[in-house]
Amino acid sequence: MNIILLSGGHDERDISLMSAKEVKSSLIRLGHNVTEIDIAEEDFCNYSLKNIDIIFNSLHGGVGENG
Repeated sequence: MNIILLSGGHDERDISLMSAKEVKSSLIRLGHNVTEIDIAEEDFCNYSLKNIDIIFNSLHGGVGENG
């Protein structure tokens, strides 16, 4: 599967980055293709979702946990 992993952000950034690191490692070990996007540094809206099967939300805090 091709997976986008959302990480970083602003609220609880450090926790999000640590979580995303573990999630990414596990997904790769399971054979998936993972593109990690730190939403504080990259504009998620610029990514094509054409060949993406899943978006995994690893954001914490208000922006992530509130959807």
